[in-house]
Amino acid sequence: MAKIIEDLKLISEINNLTKRQVNFIFNKLLKSNNYIENKNESDIKKRKEIIINLIKEKHLDEESKINELKQINLLCNNYLLPDSEFKWLSKDNPRLFKTVVCYLIKFNNAPQVYSFDYESCLSAITNYFDSVEQESDNPRPLGLQQEELKKIKYDWGIISSRINNIKWLHEKNEEQCEWAWDYLLKNNGALNFLNSNSSMSRYCAIQISIDLCFPSEDSRTLLLIRMNKAWNQKKQRDNINGKKAYNFVLNIDTKEKLDKLAQYKGMKKNETIEWLINSECNRTS
Repeated sequence: MAKIIEDLKLISEINNLTKRQVNFIFNKLLKSNNYIENKNESDIKKRKEIIINLIKEKHLDEESKINELKQINLLCNNYLLPDSEFKWLSKDNPRLFKTVVCYLIKFNNAPQVYSFDYESCLSAITNYFDSVEQESDNPRPLGLQQEELKKIKYDWGIISSRINNIKWLHEKNEEQCEWAWDYLLKNNGALNFLNSNSSMSRYCAIQISIDLCFPSEDSRTLLLIRMNKAWNQKKQRDNINGKKAYNFVLNIDTKEKLDKLAQYKGMKKNETIEWLINSECNRTS
């Protein structure tokens, strides 16, 4: 009976850990237990079960189990920034949390991210700060983490205070945004890891790329002047060639299908739309 009570206490303590604490402890255990099965397990509930089983396998007495749990809580308190440190990453400001993720990838070698919704971005940011260093088996000391986060906040303050000089770029104009993105790619001004990411709009990718790749006001202003001039020249050429820019709204599912089809065909999205219309007209005529 005593053993059952001890196990229930252990299970209760582990189940009360937050998602960040579970991930941290799980990654710590990976460093010291090469025999862990399901090393790639990402489900939090299953990770908790693995942690509980690893502690059980040590066959500790009640006092030792209590000390083991105290050690877990001590590690979390010593190395994990409080959740309050990340409250400034407002869910209502997508540009903010998406920019911070891209900042960490570009400047701090954080892992690639494939989804840019709020929960995925917040998870990517906290995972970066909670990550275990190879040399010490621990994250950076809290003081260093706080300094790093302070610098990111400072840099974001500069970015967010800039005047919007890309008002000529319309978010709903797919053709214009595709052109602007290609322009940045050709001029080494795009975040290449966003090139094939369909979870972030082209407009947002352009905005964040300009913010992070052209940090000085002078370089940013010069880029936008050249970019606007090049776009106006393109419009003039298109008018001569019988083309015109259009703004229209697409269903999200349809937009994703268009992205995939354009990628498969090796075409730009406007070319894909033209191809689809012409093909259908040829079929029905």
